[in-house]
Amino acid sequence: LTGGESDTKEIADIEQLLGICYRDMENYPKAEEHFQHALGIYRGIYELDSAHLAIVNFLCLLGETYMDMTHYSKSEEYLKQALNMYRRIMGKDANTMNLGNILCLLGRNQMEMQNWSQSEDYLLSALQVYRCLMEEDHDATVIANTLNLLGKIRTKKHDHSVAAEYFEQALSMHNRVKGFLHEGALFDEHETQLYLHRCHT
Repeated sequence: LTGGESDTKEIADIEQLLGICYRDMENYPKAEEHFQHALGIYRGIYELDSAHLAIVNFLCLLGETYMDMTHYSKSEEYLKQALNMYRRIMGKDANTMNLGNILCLLGRNQMEMQNWSQSEDYLLSALQVYRCLMEEDHDATVIANTLNLLGKIRTKKHDHSVAAEYFEQALSMHNRVKGFLHEGALFDEHETQLYLHRCHT
């Protein structure tokens, strides 16, 4: 890197940290502002249509932030850009945690938009990626969380028997890993137990 590019990237990194701080404080407009500034910096460094993992990162951060703001269509737009760019960089057949996380974000986004079938497709793809990467399910909190989301989708589709299977798998995994995690790393166990109870009644 040239000295100028290095300095410019440092500014982008600071913008990212500020965006994360404001997002943690639930000041989403300020978070959006800083993430957009950082994205603009990286797009100024690289050609507008070039693919770079730093750009993917900011597209995902903005997609999550717009989801927090309930701007679901805009969130979908940014997350799809992130997915397409990531696959251009890594190849369509590459399975990585980042790919699984982007697919999971898109699944959550489609849940918020009540597009149950599209959401399920994204989440099943994410689950497949996670399971390819994890030799043991109990090592992967992301698998438990994804199973829980899939259970919720199946309840919306009135397929309670399949929903119950997802919830039971998610709860079983939850009980194996929760002692090793910080609070909040997994889904709400009580809420999932209530969902499971409704599936059996």
